[in-house]
Amino acid sequence: MRFRRHAGRRRASGAPGAAGGGLALLVDDGGWDDPGLSDDVRAGERSAAWSGETIGRSEAFDHLFLRFATELPGFVRLWVDQAQEDLDPVATGEKMFPFAAADKDALAYMVVRPAESADRVELGARAFGGHGAQAAQAMAEVERVWSRAHRHGPGPVYRVYPADTPDDVLAPGHVVDKRHSRVVISWPSGN
Repeated sequence: MRFRRHAGRRRASGAPGAAGGGLALLVDDGGWDDPGLSDDVRAGERSAAWSGETIGRSEAFDHLFLRFATELPGFVRLWVDQAQEDLDPVATGEKMFPFAAADKDALAYMVVRPAESADRVELGARAFGGHGAQAAQAMAEVERVWSRAHRHGPGPVYRVYPADTPDDVLAPGHVVDKRHSRVVISWPSGN
């Protein structure tokens, strides 16, 4: 199993990684710190962690992926070939999302499962690899924090600086370096 890195947005014609084992890690241009992800990370047992937080089936969670990006090292988008049976959540009633975190010998990705109420789902994570249990727990913890402190809050704050701005001048937050700018993302408390 080989993971392929693909910087930039996936093109509609032909998904990256389709010929190379069925998985690809997608990242924004300039956003890749190679996690050194082992090619055999999926050989081990799969782990799961559940956040205990539920959302409505039609409720938006559009800032959750950004929370993952600012809190989880190795945040990537995961492209999965539909033929990957070990990632097929249909049998358990789960739904998989392409938000993932890759780090050395662990790959965690977001899932939801039906909650007690038919109109709600519980947020969680599944993971592979030697430290998969820890990676799944870390993702579930980000889901808990997002749900409790930011879900109904004002959302993230973005500050944009010129590309040559020194670190000590930047506001506190997660820094995304782009070609012509430095974007700082911070999360004020929503509750």
